[in-house]
Amino acid sequence: MGPNILWITTDQQNARSLGVAGNQDIQTPVLDGAARNGVRFTRAYCSNPICQPSRISLITGQRPHRHGAYGNSFQTPDDLLPLTHVVRNQGYQTALIGKGHLGWKFINKEFDYHRLDDPGDVPDFEPLRCDYLRFMIKHKVANKGFYSGDVPLELSNEVWVGNEAVEFLKSRDSSKPFFCWISFQRPHAPHTPPEPYSSMYDPDSLKLPPNFHAVMEGRLKSIQKVKSRLLMDEPKLRKTLSQYYGLVSLIDNQIGRILEELKNQGISENTAIFFTADHGDFAGEFSMMYKEIGIYEPVHRVPMIISFPKFFPKGKVCDEIVEGIDIFPTTCRLTGVNIPDNIDGENLYPLLEQKGKWTKNRAICEHEAWNAIRTKRYRLLMHEEEGCELYDHENDPWETKNVFDNPAYAKVQDTLIEQLNSIISKNARVVTTWRNGFRPWQDDNVPTRLLWKDVKWSEVKKRFGLKDEL
Repeated sequence: MGPNILWITTDQQNARSLGVAGNQDIQTPVLDGAARNGVRFTRAYCSNPICQPSRISLITGQRPHRHGAYGNSFQTPDDLLPLTHVVRNQGYQTALIGKGHLGWKFINKEFDYHRLDDPGDVPDFEPLRCDYLRFMIKHKVANKGFYSGDVPLELSNEVWVGNEAVEFLKSRDSSKPFFCWISFQRPHAPHTPPEPYSSMYDPDSLKLPPNFHAVMEGRLKSIQKVKSRLLMDEPKLRKTLSQYYGLVSLIDNQIGRILEELKNQGISENTAIFFTADHGDFAGEFSMMYKEIGIYEPVHRVPMIISFPKFFPKGKVCDEIVEGIDIFPTTCRLTGVNIPDNIDGENLYPLLEQKGKWTKNRAICEHEAWNAIRTKRYRLLMHEEEGCELYDHENDPWETKNVFDNPAYAKVQDTLIEQLNSIISKNARVVTTWRNGFRPWQDDNVPTRLLWKDVKWSEVKKRFGLKDEL
C-alpha cells in the first residue's frame, strides 16, 4: 500500500509569513517544525495570481494556458485529468476539506469525501450543501457572516476545518491509503481572526519590509491606477498586518491538531505532507496588502514545504526555482502512478533525493492581462497592451526600480520576452476568463454568491424563499 498524501494549502499567503523563513515577528511553530522535518523551498512560485486558476493548476499540474481557466468562475473545465483521478485508480481514497474553489460538479466527481466551507463550491441555488453554512446555522451564528471575527474561536472557519480534517482521519477507509487536500480559506481577506488571535500581535512592534516606504515609480499606467486604491497609511497597515499574522498563527495551530492525529493513529511516518499556498499576497510591501496589482514577488512567490522523512532529507533548504505545478508529478511518483504526458510540472525528486540534475531555471505566472517570468536574478512583467517592467533581484531584491529600457539590460529583456512569449502562446486555450467570469461570480441573483459576498443568511433566505433545512 502506497504512502498517504496530505496536501495542506492556505489562500493568499505571503512567503515571508513563516518563522522559519526568517520572520521574527510571527509564530508558526508547527510549520517551522515541518520544515525542520523536511525540505523548505525558498523560491517556490504559483502559476496564476488568483485563486481558482492557481488551484486548477495545482490539481492538474498544468499552466493556465493549457487548462484554460483564467477566472474565478467556480466551474472547472470538464476535460482535464486531475491528480485525484490518477491516484484513485491506484486505490486511494480522495478527500477535500475546506475550500476547493473548483465547483460542485468537479468536487462531487473527484472526491470520495468532502466537507466544504466555501459557498462557491456548492450548486448556485443550493447553499445548504455548504457544510460550514449548516454548521453556522446550527450554532446560530450564520448571520455573523462567513469570515466574521465576532464568532467564538471554536466556531471559526479555521477551527471548523481543523475539526473536519481530524474527523476525516478518524473515519477514513483504513483499508486504503488516502489523498487528502486540506484547504484553508485564509489569510485571504477579510482579516478578521477571532480572539485570542486578533490581539496576538502588537501592530506597533511589527517589523515592516524594507520597501515599505518605497514608491512605485516607473510603473505602467494600470499599476499606478490600482496602487492608488490599495495604499494604506502606516497605522492601518500595521493593524491589518497584525490581523493577517493572527490568521496565519491560527491556521498553524489547526495544522498542528491534524498532524497530532496522524501521530495518534501511528501513520505519520507513512504520510507525506505537502504545504503551500495557492498564491501569495502583499504583506506591507509598498504600503499595501492584498494581491490585485501586477505580478510582483509578494504575489508570485509562495511558501512551500515537503515533509516525508521516510524518503526525503530533514532540515534541507532548497534555493532552486520550483513551481506549485511540480507537486502534481512529485505526488504521482510517490504514489506509484505514471506521470501523465500532458502536464507542465516537473518531478521534484532530484531536489528531494539530492540525486540527478534539476533543470528548471524559471517560473511563469499567467493572468489575463499580465504575464510574468522569474529567473534567479530577474523578474519581467508583461502587460498585454502597456508593455513591460524588469527588475534585477541581484541589485534590487525588493523590486523598487524598473530597469526596462535601460540599455544595460537590453539583451536580458529581449531574451526574457522571447522566453515568456514562447510559453504563454503554446497550445493556448481560454475556457473561463477573469473579465467574463467575474460578472456572474458577483451575480446578485445567485444565493451562494451573495453568501460569498458576506450578505447575511437571513437576507439570502428572505430574497430566495429558503429555509433552514438541516
